[in-house]
Amino acid sequence: MRNWILLVAIATTVLAFHSSGALAGCPNLSPSKWSSSPSHKTLVKLVLEKYGGDWSGYAAKWERQLDLARDVHARGLFLTLKSKGKLLQVKGVDLENYIKTLSERVIVANCLAETQPAAASITPTAVESNDISYLNTGKRAAEIAGCFKCHNVDGNSKNSTTPHLANQNVGYIVAQLKAFSTTKEQVSGSFGRGHRTNKLMNGTMALLSPKTIGPIAAYFSSLPCSKPDRGIAVPAAPRNEVLCRSCHGPKGINRSSEVPNLAGQRKLYLENQLRSFRLTSSGGKKFAFRKRRHHQIMSGLAATLTNDEMDRLANYYAAQNCRNGADK
Repeated sequence: MRNWILLVAIATTVLAFHSSGALAGCPNLSPSKWSSSPSHKTLVKLVLEKYGGDWSGYAAKWERQLDLARDVHARGLFLTLKSKGKLLQVKGVDLENYIKTLSERVIVANCLAETQPAAASITPTAVESNDISYLNTGKRAAEIAGCFKCHNVDGNSKNSTTPHLANQNVGYIVAQLKAFSTTKEQVSGSFGRGHRTNKLMNGTMALLSPKTIGPIAAYFSSLPCSKPDRGIAVPAAPRNEVLCRSCHGPKGINRSSEVPNLAGQRKLYLENQLRSFRLTSSGGKKFAFRKRRHHQIMSGLAATLTNDEMDRLANYYAAQNCRNGADK
């Protein structure tokens, strides 16, 4: 059986870690040859500075690593760790000890998360989403960021590969902007973890303040979407549509803020996203992440679809009325 080499960057010099400063009720991290053992206070500071106080992102990082290590161990393969500039092949008992270290990381991270104030949500509230001043702030921020060049000031894209944002669910827009804000970590949400890369969007988000994400999302979500082209006939629902309905709703309109509406979206854009999800169905390895999109649920579902089935689904949703999901 071919050995799978998984490169794991073990950060050992982020901060001067020490064992003091424990928080009540949470275990300390045990010393390990695989990584440093930061104190509770150091971890709190790290998560605040690197993750904006969002413990879910930090915990998800170690949960993914734990899943990978367990999978490699179950297959009888070795894991290649990068530590202090050296590559180490770990298997057998050593790999079991590494898995214990990762398990401890996850336990401590989740425990510390309970002791800290919840990170302020950047998703707009219902009141903010209807506040003219808040929406105008989002419009100005979107204009400065150059959003209108591709998505237009009305949120209805003219480019077949660029998505419409008008009337899109605000929580979903926030999640995508957060995903584009980082090229290293997957963003966690109620419907699974995801990762998204796009050179233009990653560059744009690198220049934006996190405080502008909510207003920008609210602005585009408040705009009316355009009806489908009159020349597009509404086809019958494809056989695979049943796979999409539970999350995206009947005819592409759903009630969850975190899940995108598909009705009236660009056909080619939808098809491209399905293809990208399929390319990362192996679990989101680094080679597949380049200019690709991965999602814990969608990548697995897309792996079951043929090119023809993707085309039929994209055509079906693009032809729906984005305003109410009803036939024209």
